Amino acid sequence: MFAREIVVVLSVLSAALCCVEYKDCESCAGSEHRVRFSMKSCEWCPLTLKCRTQGSVFANHCDRDLSVGAADLCGWIEEPRMKYDSQLAEELAKWSSLAYVDPRKLNKSSIQSAVDAQFNNSYQLVEFLMADCDWAGDENYCKAVVAKSESQNRIVVALEGTFSSYQSHGKDNRTYFTNMTTFSPTGGKILLYRKAAHDSLYPCVKSLLKELTTTMPTAEVMVTGHAFGGAQAQLMAAHMITNDVASRRNVHIYTFGSPRVGDKGFAYSYDRMADNSWRVTRRNDFMALGGARDVFPFCFHTRREVYYDYPGVMNSTTDYKICDSNEGEEGCLEDRADMERGVIAGNLYRYFVPNISEYMKNFMKAGNNTITKRRATCHTMPF
Repeated sequence: MFAREIVVVLSVLSAALCCVEYKDCESCAGSEHRVRFSMKSCEWCPLTLKCRTQGSVFANHCDRDLSVGAADLCGWIEEPRMKYDSQLAEELAKWSSLAYVDPRKLNKSSIQSAVDAQFNNSYQLVEFLMADCDWAGDENYCKAVVAKSESQNRIVVALEGTFSSYQSHGKDNRTYFTNMTTFSPTGGKILLYRKAAHDSLYPCVKSLLKELTTTMPTAEVMVTGHAFGGAQAQLMAAHMITNDVASRRNVHIYTFGSPRVGDKGFAYSYDRMADNSWRVTRRNDFMALGGARDVFPFCFHTRREVYYDYPGVMNSTTDYKICDSNEGEEGCLEDRADMERGVIAGNLYRYFVPNISEYMKNFMKAGNNTITKRRATCHTMPF
């Protein structure tokens, strides 16, 4: 009896290991090998970029419906449509900083002046959009800023990043931070509080983008955000593409320190849909590990992490590593998760500028603006 059990175990291990030798989707997907008296097929997991035997439970991050079982389905996995642009990343980090600005408390003309100074007079602010997010606590607005550049044929949508109330886990809003819900534009599930913020802001951004793309139909749409704003940027871009608000070919997504947004189903669908999406991370940024699987076991990162293993403030010439798999890859953020004490909080904000949550504010003057206009579900300040 004991010998028979050993044979069964060895057979299972053999079945699990036979496909491991394949290192790319084309050679893996659909390949067959014999295990005892039957033929077994290999399938490729696009979340980890590893090959496994169909039905194997070993090192399996892909459910059956997420795996690629035929070589002719591999095309979307291998290469993004466009290369990562570190100069564009540096520019969009400043736009992500602008999304932290509260236009009610600053001189309106100084906001545009700061944009002129930072972006060589090439962008015109269009609107700040502020949606009620009562569940968020004291600072009960979710915010986006939209700008356009006719000379560069670009539209920028920047989403506000993390603030203290989003990190609250009080009993009144705990379900928003722990429960998951379906996100129909991609499929899969996302954390409930991410969807609550998205549902508040998206109708406003959609309305404004439809107006802008009427006069700029071929414009590139840059969607960006830091931390929580990075998660919102991914949801916003996916919804834009699904609704044909912006062409998939024209949408560029650059996020900075984005936490995990949803489950494997969301990550898989998003990766297929958003083929020019870059998730920038840096050494010792704990926020980018948010939605960690020890707390949220069903959360999984989207692809194309760009990891900066650099202690200071990076710039467009700083070395980086483009990670192939969604997470857990050697030499990328999760592999370097042994955070250095005393520098964690600072590194959360050090993306191309010393403090992404404060950088653009430093170039503006105090003021007092009453926002009375509305767009869809949002308060709006047009420029």
